[in-house]
Amino acid sequence: GGGGAVGVLRTKSLNLPDNQKHPRCTLRAVDAPGSVFLESVFHVTLEVECFSPKPVHVRLSMTSHKHLSIIAAGRADLSCGVLSQGQKKRIEIALMPLALGIQRIAGFKLKCPNIGWSADYDNLHQVCVMKHGATAEEKKAE
Repeated sequence: GGGGAVGVLRTKSLNLPDNQKHPRCTLRAVDAPGSVFLESVFHVTLEVECFSPKPVHVRLSMTSHKHLSIIAAGRADLSCGVLSQGQKKRIEIALMPLALGIQRIAGFKLKCPNIGWSADYDNLHQVCVMKHGATAEEKKAE
């Protein structure tokens, strides 16, 4: 036999408000470095795309959670302006890594305050955080 539907998770269909079912906007990293230096500012270009049938005012904010290994190095809350359906808006944001190794760019939130919609993004991109002059340090031993 073995025709059982094992491991299929059944989720109840939640009665979400309509604005939560369909994303009003999406956020993605379109230009970001692969490797950055510890405690040095780097820049990432994010793209907001609007799917709302009606024009909406969009804000992008970054939480300042203590557990984040990459923090905002500039304004952590900015307006993307009013976007119409199908419109894209690019925003350059300054970030600073506080921990070494592979780190996620996380803690971003898109929101449309007027309609009460918001979405969290906790893995926009990954960067490898390195120490400055890690290769040169070995030569200092005399």
